[in-house]
Amino acid sequence: KASRIYATYESSISISYAYISLIKYTILLTLVGHWMACMWIMTGRFQPRKSYTWLDSLAETYYCDQSDDNPCPLVARDALTPSNMYAAAIYWSITTITSVGYGDISPRNGDEMLICTFYIMLGSCIWAYIIGNVCGIMSTLDVEGIEHNQTMDALNVFVHDRGFDQTLCRR
Repeated sequence: KASRIYATYESSISISYAYISLIKYTILLTLVGHWMACMWIMTGRFQPRKSYTWLDSLAETYYCDQSDDNPCPLVARDALTPSNMYAAAIYWSITTITSVGYGDISPRNGDEMLICTFYIMLGSCIWAYIIGNVCGIMSTLDVEGIEHNQTMDALNVFVHDRGFDQTLCRR
């Protein structure tokens, strides 16, 4: 159903195909980032209590005063609000997909490391797909420039094949 709605709007709105494609890739990045964020939250939430997770580390960041020299007590991951968790998870997923990966939110146990490795591989494939297609779109936006370059290439081949004098060719 979504593809029919999309096809209806795509044909009725007079927006360049390139811009529609850029919007599609932005939506793809947003959706994959959201799904990865939700799965990353579930990864931290469903670990056994005794297992230290990325959510425990995040809770310490939110609820411990970093200026004190006192060690931070273990803060329960349940103290985090859903918006805190989602904001951190979407930040993590987008930085993972785009291969920025600052490292401030990172896996804290073996299970998270395995899942994170899968997300890194998935994200790199998606990012390569998006970048490749966006570069392809950008390279075709200047129609007049492309046409000029093709004409010049054809002219260069013509003068070379016909054996024109080099001084004449440079003009």
